[in-house]
Amino acid sequence: MKHITLIAREDRSTGELGLIIEGTRLMDYPMVANDGLLVAHDLIEHQQGIHKIGSIGDELLALGAIWYVRGQHSDLRRGGTGSMHSPETNIAYDVINMGRMFCEGVQLRQPVPKTRAGDHEDAFQTIIQKAREEIGAELTDIESLTRRELAEHVDEYLEASLHLMRSGFRMARRKWEPRGRYAANSQFWAIAEAVQPYCNPEYEYQQLKLTYGGGDAWCAEDYEDDGDDY
Repeated sequence: MKHITLIAREDRSTGELGLIIEGTRLMDYPMVANDGLLVAHDLIEHQQGIHKIGSIGDELLALGAIWYVRGQHSDLRRGGTGSMHSPETNIAYDVINMGRMFCEGVQLRQPVPKTRAGDHEDAFQTIIQKAREEIGAELTDIESLTRRELAEHVDEYLEASLHLMRSGFRMARRKWEPRGRYAANSQFWAIAEAVQPYCNPEYEYQQLKLTYGGGDAWCAEDYEDDGDDY
């Protein structure tokens, strides 16, 4: 079993109080979780560990892992909050959102591997094609680049996205597939459901202990021992 400390922190970008995993760097864009799903995403779908969370490249790897953990099972969300869009379309929107950041000059900060097409390639090609079709509408107000430069940036970004998503998918599969096809999905949702009741913390620096493994998860407030005997 693994034991994780969750800490309530104020988000630097939104000002909201939410949870982060101990050791996660707070940055100047939304980072804290107000949904158990986001904690599960950080733990199960970010393949390089929480110390790497924060870069576009790491998030693109995580999008590939999302397809392995949830997308291939058409299980992106539960609890009556499912989307009318397909998993491929939902992931494409994430690709688009980060594409704007890339075109504005934010670096991937992740080496881009050279990968070949493999399992689930149809899904990855659908994601990239959907992103290509719609990303232009999100970039019309970027005035620092000519149209040609913008097109070149988009091509570079989508090529990197494809390779990184393939890589993230394969990293997740290598880690989880020996335990069964649904092992990652089951562990993901066990964590999400265990953390959800605690996603509106009462005060900053409130701490929780999350224990998970084998498809199970438990979460409870972590009270410091004051040394008193009763």
